[in-house]
Order: sequence, then C-alpha cells, then structure tokens
Amino acid sequence: MTTRARTTRPRPEGPPPSPDESSALAPSDSPQLVMAESIDSVRTTMHDRLKSMLAHVRTAVQVELVEAEAAVQEAVLLDLSNRLTRLNDEVGRAKANPVLMPSLRSRAAYLEGMLAAAFRSLLPDPTAPDAAAQASGTAREAVAVLLPNLPR
Repeated sequence: MTTRARTTRPRPEGPPPSPDESSALAPSDSPQLVMAESIDSVRTTMHDRLKSMLAHVRTAVQVELVEAEAAVQEAVLLDLSNRLTRLNDEVGRAKANPVLMPSLRSRAAYLEGMLAAAFRSLLPDPTAPDAAAQASGTAREAVAVLLPNLPR
C-alpha cells in the first residue's frame, strides 16, 4: 500500500471576492438567469390572466344561478296558482256534495303549506323567527283570494 500525501489548496484570506471584482459573468448576463426571469414573468402574467378570467366566470355563474333560482321560484308559484285555481273550480262544482268538502279542504291546506314554504324562501331572511308566521299569513291571504268558492 502506498500512501499518497494529501495536498491541500491554501485558502485565500479575507472575504470572497465580490462579483464585480471577479472575472465571472455578471449575473444579469447569465442566460440561465435571463431565462428564469422570462419564465417568471410569463408565469406571473398567465396567473393574473387566469385569475381575472376565473373572476369573470365566477360572476357569470352567480348571475346564471340567480336567474335560474328566480325562474324556478316563478314556476313553483305559477304551478301552485294553477292548482289552486283548478281546486276552486272543483269546489264550485262540489258545493252541492258535502261529502267531498273535507277532501277539498285538506287539499287546500296542503297547497297553502306549499305556498307558505315558497313565500318563506322569498323572504330576505327566511331563518328569522317570525319568517314562518309571516309566510303562512301571506299564503293564507293568497289561498283566500284564489279559492273564493271554499267556505271558511
């Protein structure tokens, strides 16, 4: 076995030389640094564009949801109105038959409950303590208007 003497390079004394004093390329001249800055700039631009596009899409979807909710509420109210009008016609035909009145009254009460639920969802704060009472009062008035043939 031969042992080789280990040679060490002498360390320079003092702080390392600054980039201006060295013979290396200046950092701004480095192609890798220029490429990295360019990639970062493109990444930032794309991020901002995507963020803006997503904000526009989010707003458009929210508008569509509000319009769809309004259309559904209108359809529900129109359906309930039509059902109450048909029930009123049936009550007018069945006035001579008192056997049918309990069934027609229960149908009217059921539709009134559905109407109260629809009215409650239209309130600004449907979870308020008096929301149920307010909605059922409005539904009771609507049923009284739409079912004038139903004896109270």
